[in-house]
Amino acid sequence: MPGVTNPAEAFFKDGSWSWDGTKWRKQPMLFGFSDTMADYVKDENTDAGNNDLTSAVVPAGEIWVVTNVAYRNRDTACSSIVVWPSTDAKTPPIIATYAPVANQWDCQTINIVMEEGDTMVFGFSAGLGEQIYDADADAGTNVLNGTVVPAGQVWVIEFISCTNRQRICTYILHTVVKSGITVAIYEGVQAAADRYTIWSGRITLAAGDYVSCHYYGCTAGDDLLLRYGGYKMYIAE
Repeated sequence: MPGVTNPAEAFFKDGSWSWDGTKWRKQPMLFGFSDTMADYVKDENTDAGNNDLTSAVVPAGEIWVVTNVAYRNRDTACSSIVVWPSTDAKTPPIIATYAPVANQWDCQTINIVMEEGDTMVFGFSAGLGEQIYDADADAGTNVLNGTVVPAGQVWVIEFISCTNRQRICTYILHTVVKSGITVAIYEGVQAAADRYTIWSGRITLAAGDYVSCHYYGCTAGDDLLLRYGGYKMYIAE
């Protein structure tokens, strides 16, 4: 059998190989799913001028695919906020810039691969669509939560739409709860009563995660609606 035959040889250290009947061929790296991640960083006593917030460092043997980032200054309006990944101890080109008003979330949908590593492969299961409503909301802030992702599945959310059918909310915050952390992905204001605020993109939810939308400035008796969709995937173990 010609070619590489001993898996202990150095040829095997950078990937897998397979025998095609005549020789050994190197296989491409296959990315897979291991778990969702979310990180929350804050500084409640910043200095005047410029300040940096840095996320957790990706551990050895893992890949993190960062799909969204959200940020805000609760107290004052910044002149600008800049977001960038730091890979291999280098600073790549800026991926997002914005200058939000005080205490308003800015949400950016991105797709950045950080580090290396994989464990399991995705497998398709079924389409996903759900509608949640509250026809008698409380005055002030209300929250509608989607179904919690069951064990053994991954849900890929591709759109989230929200509305107050009775009147215009002050604003509606679209979030997902990942690993117990609420992650803001979009903040919008209705154009009119019964008009939707709509986010579209790609967010991966693992077991225990769920969609959650926050409606601010409601009046008692408002009729609130949350819709989201995408597709379900089994985890091939």
